[in-house]
Amino acid sequence: MGRKFRGLVIIAALFVAGAAGFAIWLAIPVAPPKAPELSTLHGSAGQGRYLATIANCVSCHTGEGGTPYAGGHAFRTDFGIIYSTNITSDPKAGIGDWSFGQFYDAMRFGLRDDGAHLYPAFPYTSFTKLSDDDIASLFLFLREV
Repeated sequence: MGRKFRGLVIIAALFVAGAAGFAIWLAIPVAPPKAPELSTLHGSAGQGRYLATIANCVSCHTGEGGTPYAGGHAFRTDFGIIYSTNITSDPKAGIGDWSFGQFYDAMRFGLRDDGAHLYPAFPYTSFTKLSDDDIASLFLFLREV
């Protein structure tokens, strides 16, 4: 019994150490590759409107009876209720004061400006394969909303 118990303790200790290491790794801010300059891309607000429509962005970023893209949609999760964010051009309530680089990092890497992860609340993995031009188009469209 002593040998089996010792083996279980070692396995448990390795599991705990691995979980702790993973948690620390998640907490370390990631410096993503620098976003391309918006002026070098071929984005348009019209293309952004099209992409936002086919991606149905409004369904997640609009609360019941609310202003389109102004956030407030409630998602009930195992972790509690998460409310969608305002992605309008409002500089205080929305993303109106975001740079293209900040928007790019959120869309491409799921990162906030401070390096914190937006995932799983924001499913950036669904958008990470968008071209840089498409991300620019969405950014230009949302600046008009």
